[in-house]
Amino acid sequence: MSETMAEATPHIPSAPPVRCTHHFSVNVAVSASPGTSVQAGMTVQLNGTAEGIEVLIDCDVNTYDVPYSWALFFQPPGGPEIDVSSQLQQAGSLNPLFLAASEGTYRAVLTGGNHKFGTQAVDLLISVAPPPPIALHVSGRVTSLLAHDVGGVFGQGNSFDVEAVVQLDTQPDLVFGFQLRNDKNRPARQSMFDLLRDAFLNNLTVTLDGSIVPGKSTGLINQATLSK
Repeated sequence: MSETMAEATPHIPSAPPVRCTHHFSVNVAVSASPGTSVQAGMTVQLNGTAEGIEVLIDCDVNTYDVPYSWALFFQPPGGPEIDVSSQLQQAGSLNPLFLAASEGTYRAVLTGGNHKFGTQAVDLLISVAPPPPIALHVSGRVTSLLAHDVGGVFGQGNSFDVEAVVQLDTQPDLVFGFQLRNDKNRPARQSMFDLLRDAFLNNLTVTLDGSIVPGKSTGLINQATLSK
């Protein structure tokens, strides 16, 4: 007589249920399009996130809309930061716009949350570079001609790396300059300065060619021509 032995099934204990601590938090984030480095004159769109987060005891996560607000500040090169929040368009949405009109740094601030989820403020810096220079071609009579030492300063807010500065009667709000230092360009630049001096002394019309950054009051010249 034979006996059939049944194999015993091993007992595998079940894993304990996953448990989380029930808690609330807030998530605030900001990005910008086309990016955080733009040129003056470009429109920047801000993209914000402001949500309340609830983690349940079974580790499920619920998200909720929370109140939020935007602020915008601008700091020009070497100047103080000022509040320019009024320049924000569609400031009541999470995707407002603003025109990066000037060279400097904009700081966008998104604050979101409430007493239940807490509050959080996030800053985003957007650097604004001047636009690329464009060709300069102007004519007029010389009203001012200045030469100064290397590293000298011309006018308040109009300092640029030149030693010769000229103004024309047709462009009273602009100044044009070129370097006049002891390098390989000195002979040509000295001739240009002498031509401008003769034009100033004799009330002659000159034509200046070079480049200028849009919105700037200073331009660089590389050619001066006497014209009748």
